[in-house]
Amino acid sequence: ASFEQFNKERELNDKRTIEEKKIQLEEKKIKAAKELQAAKDKAALERERLKARVSMRNKVSGEK
Repeated sequence: ASFEQFNKERELNDKRTIEEKKIQLEEKKIKAAKELQAAKDKAALERERLKARVSMRNKVSGEK
C-alpha cells in the first residue's frame, strides 16, 4: 500500500509541476507579446513623426 501511495503522490507532484511550467510559459508568452506590441507602437509613432517632419518641409502644390 505504501508503494501505491508513493506513486500517487509522485504522480500528483508531477502534474503540479507540469501545470506550474505551463503557467510560467504562458506568462512568458504574454510578456513577449506585450513587449512586441510596445516595439510596434514605438515604430509606428516614429514613422508618423517622420512623415510629419517631411510634410512640413515639402511644399504642397500651390504653396510658395
